[in-house]
Amino acid sequence: MNHLPTEILLFIGEYTVKHSHWRERCRTLHALVLCCQRFYNIFQSLLYHYLILGEFLTKEVRLVMHLWKHPELASQARKLKLCWPSDDDQCLRLGDYKDDEQSRVEFIDQALQEIFTSEEKETESKWREWLHNFREEAWVGVLLVRLAHLESIEFGHERSELITPPFPFMQEVHAHCVVHYSAIDQKIITPFFYFPNVRSITGSDIWATAEGEHVLDPCDIIQPSYSVRKITVYGIYHCHGMLDWLAVCRELEHLYIQAASHPDDEEILYPFDAMVFYQALLPFRQTLRTLDVTYNPLYNDRLIDNNGWNLEKDNIPFQSLREFSVLQDLIIRHAHLMLISCSSSRTLRLSLRKLSIRDIVEDFSIDLVSELQSLVTNRDALPHLVTLELGEKGIRDENAISKKSRYSLEFGT
Repeated sequence: MNHLPTEILLFIGEYTVKHSHWRERCRTLHALVLCCQRFYNIFQSLLYHYLILGEFLTKEVRLVMHLWKHPELASQARKLKLCWPSDDDQCLRLGDYKDDEQSRVEFIDQALQEIFTSEEKETESKWREWLHNFREEAWVGVLLVRLAHLESIEFGHERSELITPPFPFMQEVHAHCVVHYSAIDQKIITPFFYFPNVRSITGSDIWATAEGEHVLDPCDIIQPSYSVRKITVYGIYHCHGMLDWLAVCRELEHLYIQAASHPDDEEILYPFDAMVFYQALLPFRQTLRTLDVTYNPLYNDRLIDNNGWNLEKDNIPFQSLREFSVLQDLIIRHAHLMLISCSSSRTLRLSLRKLSIRDIVEDFSIDLVSELQSLVTNRDALPHLVTLELGEKGIRDENAISKKSRYSLEFGT
């Protein structure tokens, strides 16, 4: 092995990374590293490029301690995935810890001494207790201090503690709840909007923050970085419009939001406020290229069941979108478009390339089709329009054009 060309060794490592599961890949690379010193030197970066922390057990504690003591290895990490059970009964206990306890205590003292200043004794004391009690969030927080070159983080857990270091290389954040019928608190994701280079926030099954609730501790005076360009969140429970997130963006380009009704809610408790949401979009008139705002099927069903078509907030139409100078893709509910569609040639942006209208209101479907036929005939109204879509599979017939009338038109350029 020690005599093989470096190119062949690299090919073996890259093939292992691309064609095997994460755990199998780690075992294979670890076995190869033990074969010869050259494998060890070449594969160090591959071993720690993508870290996945599942159940937080002795081996995870061992990994945190190892990377902390070897920052040159921690600096190789580019992706981190966090996913562990929310049940405290499955957490690591002191009696289950299989390594030397004294070395762990010494590590905790050393790490906290490096992280906190002498004026932060109270906070340091809390973290010391969390680390001694194997609080997963605290151990992950200590790990993150060392992952200075992290570019992407993905997590699936509804609890978190003070994970706010300014990673200069992180550009993407993914948050997806792994517990059925549960959700991730919006407040856990919000701090990532303050990271210096995060460009994209993606998530699903999110509990929206209540109006008037403080997202950040008032004593934390942190200026937003205004770096986020894309927000994609499907399944937002109790959503008023994600105003906290929009407020800390400056040059938002793509926005995908799906307001949702939770299965445990018997009715819509917190209606989506379309007018307030529209006002929050106005700062992005010169940057927004994609606007996708829909409701999930359960939300739509509950609107119908509770005669929700008369609710002022849920279905109030947006105002003119003509001021959004670079808007290209618009996916919108019919109720939110009704005021616009009455004079679409004057209220929709000429730059529009795709118009997708969802959740058609049956009583006004004839007027909608007539207006859209006029758009098709008069290409000068929207000269760049390439795709026109009506209706969506899965919407109840009481709230949509009949299936025979649903169609998608592709225009030539």
